[in-house]
Amino acid sequence: MPISAQLHEEIGKRLRQSREAALARPTVQTCVQCQERIEQEQGGGRGPTM
Repeated sequence: MPISAQLHEEIGKRLRQSREAALARPTVQTCVQCQERIEQEQGGGRGPTM
């Protein structure tokens, strides 16, 4: 197999692994109700929308 094909195969493999790892990790730290309470207490949160 040519070097470029090996490189493409390895990069594809790493991208799949990275994507799977990212999907497996939760990113939300608090539930919606808790986040809304925190935002109200801090006086911040979501800004105005356009």
